[in-house]
Amino acid sequence: MEIFNLTLLEMSQAIEEKKLNPIEIMESLLKRSENLEKHLNVWAFFDPENAIKNAKISHDSIKSQTPQTNSIKGIPVGIKDIFHTAGIKTEAGSKIFKDFIPEQDAHSVRLIREHGGIIMGKTITTEHAFGDPPITKNPWNSQHTPGGSSSGSAVGVAAKIFPFAVGSQTSGSVIRPAAYNGIIGLKPTFGLISRSGVFPNAKSLDTVGIFTRKIQDAALALNTMAGYDPTDEVSINKSHPNYLEGLFQKLSVPKIGIVNDFFLDNCDSEIREHNLRIINDLRYAGATIKEISIPIAVPELLDAHSKIMSFEAAEVHRTNFKLRPQDYSKDVSQVIQNGFY
Repeated sequence: MEIFNLTLLEMSQAIEEKKLNPIEIMESLLKRSENLEKHLNVWAFFDPENAIKNAKISHDSIKSQTPQTNSIKGIPVGIKDIFHTAGIKTEAGSKIFKDFIPEQDAHSVRLIREHGGIIMGKTITTEHAFGDPPITKNPWNSQHTPGGSSSGSAVGVAAKIFPFAVGSQTSGSVIRPAAYNGIIGLKPTFGLISRSGVFPNAKSLDTVGIFTRKIQDAALALNTMAGYDPTDEVSINKSHPNYLEGLFQKLSVPKIGIVNDFFLDNCDSEIREHNLRIINDLRYAGATIKEISIPIAVPELLDAHSKIMSFEAAEVHRTNFKLRPQDYSKDVSQVIQNGFY
């Protein structure tokens, strides 16, 4: 099997068992990136020489240490280009932050580095993480959108350029591109992962998210990134369980609510049929399935969400927008202007 086909957990186990080392993994993924980047446009900033240099440093470190179980040490990670990365350009897909190089890592990026993850590069985002989808292509069909705003992170995972990537969600920017690209998108509980050092959009909505190809990988990534951060006012101040171990614990019969109105009632027939198959599989596996209705009409919820997002985005961008309105695209400008009224 080609190394790039391995999942995050499989790479971790291979390093622990000394079947692979970080250099071999990085070389495989760099070759994969070289072959696919011209078709997919995953990277906002990418330095292969630095990536292989960091893989060699990681390899030397691992050789002198006791092997770690279920660790991301030595494994490449893609980082959405709204997360501050010390010494690496962070432009948020915008002209406003062109050539900006942070001095410090975002809290979540720092945790990834502390756990031994290797920052492979910065992935493309839509403008300020809420503009229209950028030049990134859907790996399954170039005529279909990859979704946004975490486009590069989702596509990079789907195309096996890296096994794990970081994204963010204000509206649907994790779960949407994950769905469009056929991978796992985890939008965790609000405040579970710190947003410190991430360019904000709407502070009551912004959430750091995770992309992987397997649920076990998402749990391992969450183990790495979850934790209290006093610099983020919504950060959850409590101990966190081992999410990977939790996947294998025997639980009571799960109860799963199914929302038909708006979602299953309005989706394409193919998607509806697929969802119904999954629901039947869950029921057959022993889950209790209950159909529920949302007490407020979904369009009203979407309208409220849009108003909150526009208002808070206008506050975030107020100064830059007044000084440099020409450096915002038409669509992003409209969202911000809607928040001023």
